[in-house]
Amino acid sequence: MPMIQETAYPRLKATVSAADLIAIYTPTPDELALAKQETRGKHAYLGFLILLKTFQRLGYMVPANQVPIAIVEHIATFTEAPFTLAGLADYDLSGTRKRHGHVIRQVLQVQCYGKEARHAMLTSMREAAKTKNELADLINVGIEELVRKKYELPAFDTMVKGARHARSVIYRQLYQQVEASLSVEETALIDALFVPEPESRFTPWNNLKQEPGRPTLTHLKIWLDRKAWLAGYQLGPQTFVDIPDVKIQHFASEAKTLDSARMLEMAVPKRLTLAASLLRVQSARVLDDLAEMH
Repeated sequence: MPMIQETAYPRLKATVSAADLIAIYTPTPDELALAKQETRGKHAYLGFLILLKTFQRLGYMVPANQVPIAIVEHIATFTEAPFTLAGLADYDLSGTRKRHGHVIRQVLQVQCYGKEARHAMLTSMREAAKTKNELADLINVGIEELVRKKYELPAFDTMVKGARHARSVIYRQLYQQVEASLSVEETALIDALFVPEPESRFTPWNNLKQEPGRPTLTHLKIWLDRKAWLAGYQLGPQTFVDIPDVKIQHFASEAKTLDSARMLEMAVPKRLTLAASLLRVQSARVLDDLAEMH
């Protein structure tokens, strides 16, 4: 699971500089007037301003008791009234706060996160998942789309779950695409990678994952033999049509971490895709290294 700090998901810093307090958290005269118009009582007045200024910064509502005290104290200097933490805690639990949230969204023209926002987020994440692998990258794309369409951001965990879902949907599509592209003969070739050789307990899968050493002229025969061996597992050009190379590299990297037993445990479409990806990457590497030797 990605850490929140690895993403662009906005969050309040534990320490806030004086410059940021002035630039970001100072209410404008219009905002002060709006707060007076919409509130009754000093705690509601302060609570409204805290909710407004933090929402402008974050794109989602945060309880006053989670706001750094420096921000609270700075905003309170504009309310001309003392405050208590207990009073703000009561505000967080009140129905007044919910009403204030509705007013703030209307003023800032931001829509609540709901079914339509989730659809927009997942659509953008799925599109990004065609070329990106990291969940943090997908989360950032989702944030950008929600902000662009003026939706409130959901909880970070919701975005993580959305990114995982989007990535799994695209991966399943790619697995099925590769499986459908393989002929019966090509599927049999890949399946043979996981069958132990009679003279040893090792499978060809072990050989495929191994690196034959540095590409030097003294190892030329080893590399030529490997090229000939890999040629026996040649797959057609249709296997990876419209699949970005970054995805093939990612699948191949995952395949290299798995032994034959683990590969046999996974669903057939995924196993075929990971194995085909590793075959392609290893074959390309042999050709590149042989060319370098010459």
